[in-house]
Amino acid sequence: MKKTIIHIIAACMMLPLVLSSQTQSENYVVSKTYKVALQENELSTQNPDSVSTAITYFDGLGRAKQSVLVGAGKTGSLEANNAIPYDWSAGVPTNSGFYNPFGAGVNVITNGTTPFGHTDLLWEGSNNASNYYDGGWDTNPIVIDNTSAYRYTVWMKKTGNLEDGGVYSLARNVHTLNGSFKNYGNFFGGDLPALDIWYLVVGYVHPSGYAMQERIWVSQGFMT
Repeated sequence: MKKTIIHIIAACMMLPLVLSSQTQSENYVVSKTYKVALQENELSTQNPDSVSTAITYFDGLGRAKQSVLVGAGKTGSLEANNAIPYDWSAGVPTNSGFYNPFGAGVNVITNGTTPFGHTDLLWEGSNNASNYYDGGWDTNPIVIDNTSAYRYTVWMKKTGNLEDGGVYSLARNVHTLNGSFKNYGNFFGGDLPALDIWYLVVGYVHPSGYAMQERIWVSQGFMT
């Protein structure tokens, strides 16, 4: 089972398409740039790998607050295997692949604006002062190939009160790089940096026998 990592790098692009929208007092601009020349009648049927999407979010004063760039790598198909397919429906979560482990009244699937500026179904979790764990999902166990690497990604956004609870992204029954077994291995746990901003949380499960390599990540997101 193979996984492919998307590289966010600069590339030559053509035919920019810019869209803008507004949510309450904030705005965002979506720019789609095609990496190969296309006819107008081909725009709706292009390969997703041949277009990059840039979204810039602005606050109520028109100041840029966040930028997201997706699909800016090379053209061509990406070989990937999604181990957690989903088909959500609006309302109380009932999908067999994702389930609500923390009781009633803390999760709902609703329409909202995605990190890419589109309207789609979002999983909305709320907190309950009487419970330690609140909104969120769990999944059924996934059969893996322990000679392969796996990547877990989820977009998160927090609203309301920044200090009112934290967020967690984790995998069960894994070993740390020093060989220690963890029933619950956190990819991330704590507070997001700011309210009302989408953050992409990425976790990796390395293959058995993986030798750790030191890397330094700078603020621009490039590895040195």
